[in-house]
Amino acid sequence: MKRKFTVVLLALAAALLLGLSVFFVACEGGTESGGQNTEQGGGNEGETGEEGGTEQGSGNEGETGGETGDGGETGEEGDGEGETGEEGDGEGETGGENPAPVPDVSDKLVFTLNDEETAYSVTRMDISAAGSVTIPATYNGLPVTSIGSSAFYNCSTLTEITIPEGVTSIGLNAFAYCSGLTEITIPEGVTSIGSQAFRDCSNLTEINYNAAAVPDLIWNSTVFYNAGSNSEGCTVTFGESVKNIPANLFVDANITSVTIGSNVESIGSQAFRDCSNLTEINYNAAAVADLTYSSNVFYNAGSDSDGITVIFGESVKSIPVYLFYTNSSSYFPNIVSVTIGSNVESIGSYAFYNCSGLMSVTIPENATSIGSSAFYGCYKLIEVYNKSALDITAGSRGNGYVAYYAENVYTQEGGSWFTDTAEGYRFFYDGNKGYLMGYYGAETALTLPTGFTAYDGTEVTKYEIYEFAFFKYNSLTDITVSESVTSIGSQAFSGCSNLTKITIPDVVTSIGYRMFSGCSSLTEITIPASVTSIDSYAFSGCSSLTEITIPEGVMSIDSYAFSGCSSLMEITIPEGVTSIGRYAFSGCSSLMLVTIPAGVTSIGEAAFEDCSSLTSVTIPEGVTSIGEAAFEDCSSLTSVTIPESVTSIGEAAFKDCSSLTSVTIPDSVTGIGRTAFYGCSSLMSVTIPESATSIGPFAFSGCSSLMSVTIPENATSIGSSAFYGCYKLIEVYNK
Repeated sequence: MKRKFTVVLLALAAALLLGLSVFFVACEGGTESGGQNTEQGGGNEGETGEEGGTEQGSGNEGETGGETGDGGETGEEGDGEGETGEEGDGEGETGGENPAPVPDVSDKLVFTLNDEETAYSVTRMDISAAGSVTIPATYNGLPVTSIGSSAFYNCSTLTEITIPEGVTSIGLNAFAYCSGLTEITIPEGVTSIGSQAFRDCSNLTEINYNAAAVPDLIWNSTVFYNAGSNSEGCTVTFGESVKNIPANLFVDANITSVTIGSNVESIGSQAFRDCSNLTEINYNAAAVADLTYSSNVFYNAGSDSDGITVIFGESVKSIPVYLFYTNSSSYFPNIVSVTIGSNVESIGSYAFYNCSGLMSVTIPENATSIGSSAFYGCYKLIEVYNKSALDITAGSRGNGYVAYYAENVYTQEGGSWFTDTAEGYRFFYDGNKGYLMGYYGAETALTLPTGFTAYDGTEVTKYEIYEFAFFKYNSLTDITVSESVTSIGSQAFSGCSNLTKITIPDVVTSIGYRMFSGCSSLTEITIPASVTSIDSYAFSGCSSLTEITIPEGVMSIDSYAFSGCSSLMEITIPEGVTSIGRYAFSGCSSLMLVTIPAGVTSIGEAAFEDCSSLTSVTIPEGVTSIGEAAFEDCSSLTSVTIPESVTSIGEAAFKDCSSLTSVTIPDSVTGIGRTAFYGCSSLMSVTIPESATSIGPFAFSGCSSLMSVTIPENATSIGSSAFYGCYKLIEVYNK
């Protein structure tokens, strides 16, 4: 193989004598038939030097150096045009000055012979090597069949890599952190890819995947984790040789476009999970085997993009069961447009289930079946053109048939009607009750309508906002909900990332599951007095919300209700609340003051975890247990009062509360959990009550300021390392 590289050196001596910079270019010439003796011209007319059987010119006036710059007398390659050099990049007698090509650094590869002495593996590459690498198909007469674990790890200046067809395996971390790579081609013969093989190849823009059959990868393999994170995103093309796409292949990769080849027969679970910037899927697989309920192939795909366009090509005959289904109510792929090829004959059950952003679809002429619930939950589907012989108006809302589009009116069996208004609202009426299903107009600030007229002329004045109705409508900034609304469904406004203000009427009684989850710009909301419950994740991720008033009628705050509200500074929990759910306020890092009422009897697991600005807390009488990790990582908490009603302090309850200087543990406590006060490095003294019978492992480990402790008479067990790292502990009273 011919190789050349150019090294530019500054000749200091000449610079001192002549007052100018003089450079010489050393060019390594080619060899004839793999021979080892090479004669090269390296200066203008260089001297000859002998080193390892190689004759080189490196001076100014040599006996055998090339006369015209960089070309050698007998070398096969040169950068100039020497007397007898066969190739030259320059022009004329003195050689040209072209930009240096990307150097080939393939000679820096290290090969290791396998135990059977039948093949070689590439096992190492000098991480300082900058340029392109072509892995040879053979080495020392034997095939190169694998790339070993970490072989190119952190070769950040590597810009190009060519992998030969004979390679069958790519090892763990093989190209991890190769941030200079922009393109990679995986050859057809590859049958295994190790975990994180291309992790943090952050400038990748193109991935050509041709491996015919790689087994499913494990869930945390993250082969392309963070790939393309510094580029505009990767384009992935599955070649015609590909038969299966392994499970978990592109989890967390910055992929913007995917093309699936026509010969793909199977797609593994979560293959494109959390590809949040995905915008385009070109699907050409003729007949993929039906997927399962838990496949989650496109879980959360496109969640950070403006939506995914899906194009089913002319080679597609069937759309698999569960293709875009996700068995989580919050992470369906953000599909906004679908084009179904004219040769599609069947659409599988649940194929587009809950693709709530989908607004238009055409059923092709050749379609003979639509599976159950194929388009269930596609609440924004306002245009359905039916070219098939199927009666798609038959069935109920839950089955696979979809409403027939005609003159802006949707009809379904059994007297149920969809109505689209001129203002862009979509309503559903089932003969008894009205539902606001969605909005597809252009307004950014909305006052929801007071009612609507159904298709049959019925005036509907009371209605519900259906679940997902405004899901991820990122253009909305301000919403006023009218008094005509009687309830709001789960996730109705979830993911409205630009929503800053919303007014809810007094008739609403519950803030439902994930109702405002991910409304990261929401700064103002009034919860009406009629509300009695705040469900799980109701305001999770509302990171701009600085204050909120919880009405007196609320009796429960469910799990994760305000988790991640990182700007929330103060909260008053009303007297009627009896329990604070798991992770209810976790990650509220600006929360400085919280009032817990007397009615609360339990504080759930991690309820205030990572409330790093919380300085003090009073736990009221009536609380019987402090849950696991309830105040973990409350690093500003200086004091805490635990009431007599508490009988147990859970595992890691105050772990890493590094500013906690004092704590009073009441006589009612019978057990102190594992790591309960672990890492409380400012805690100076503690008295464990007589009632305590057990002190868990690592309970006070890392309390490096603790100087005094009293072990009660009734203590029957002290866990391992309970006081490990308490280096200042000089007084221990053991009763």
